[in-house]
Amino acid sequence: MDLHGILKHWEASTTFNPPHIVIAILGRFKGEIGKNYHLLPIATVTSSGIDNKLCIGRLLEECSKLNITNGPSFRSKTGLKIRAIGFEPQFFDLLCATCTCS
Repeated sequence: MDLHGILKHWEASTTFNPPHIVIAILGRFKGEIGKNYHLLPIATVTSSGIDNKLCIGRLLEECSKLNITNGPSFRSKTGLKIRAIGFEPQFFDLLCATCTCS
């Protein structure tokens, strides 16, 4: 996810009917040449109750506090993009900590 692209479309996307959030992905995808933006509209709140607007809003707020307005949304301390596998240990730790099953 690209911060600049998300910020560029943040205000406008929430005014549409039905309201949605635009997620901007920057990169090369199947069969493409060069980097391109891909804009993905997602529901502000899913039918299962996940509040995408709240989650993305918190991400933008935290990045703003650090004066980060462009580049990858998920990055290392040095600003490099982190692959999803980089979050796997913390994700599983969080799942285990919140699990109510035995």
